[in-house]
Amino acid sequence: ALTEAAGRWATWARSAVPGANELLQLGRVWYTTAAVSMRVVRPRSAVDPSMRSSIELSRVCRQYWAVHKELGARLDADSDMVRTCQPLPAVAELQQRGDQLRASASRLRSSLCVRPRDHAFEGAFREVDAFVRSVASEARLGDMQRELEAGAAAAGEREEMFQQHAAAFAQRLTAVYHDYEDLLAPFLLAVGQLKHGLRLLRVAAEAARPEARARTKRQGGVVEALLAMP
Repeated sequence: ALTEAAGRWATWARSAVPGANELLQLGRVWYTTAAVSMRVVRPRSAVDPSMRSSIELSRVCRQYWAVHKELGARLDADSDMVRTCQPLPAVAELQQRGDQLRASASRLRSSLCVRPRDHAFEGAFREVDAFVRSVASEARLGDMQRELEAGAAAAGEREEMFQQHAAAFAQRLTAVYHDYEDLLAPFLLAVGQLKHGLRLLRVAAEAARPEARARTKRQGGVVEALLAMP
């Protein structure tokens, strides 16, 4: 009874392990998801999006002081308006513009995001851009995917080299630009998905080889024999 139960368990265990075709399909799903995610979440500008309010505030303040200066010049030049206290239309327009700019500046100050300034986001943007161009371009990744699925001899080496470059890139970006985790984490997640998808494609190609299938069958027999031992 014990031997029969062990045999059934070993048969179920072998059937629960995904085969080459299942691994191939999983790899394609992970790879496609990662490729789309990288295009969507990749930083598109060297300017930290959370700092745009600060940049806009500086612009509004410059405009406000320019309006304030022009208004003062008009008040000094128009003695009749000062005497009668009746503002001219041009002066009233400047005053209204100044009020609008002051309200805009107050609103922008309330939305400012303070970041540690030890590292500029521009450096992180350059790192991501260089990685995509030199290591993870769509053309390179597409070639690697096709080679892995076709079982090309050099595909495994290329995939292993990509894994090393991607891991080093993610580790460096996380360590150096940790202040920008909220901006970089989605992209690094996509890189991790890409690594996983390419590794699944490689494993699927290796599992589809005749010698691999024979080895898997032998290993299943060994497991079944060990489970059936008294």
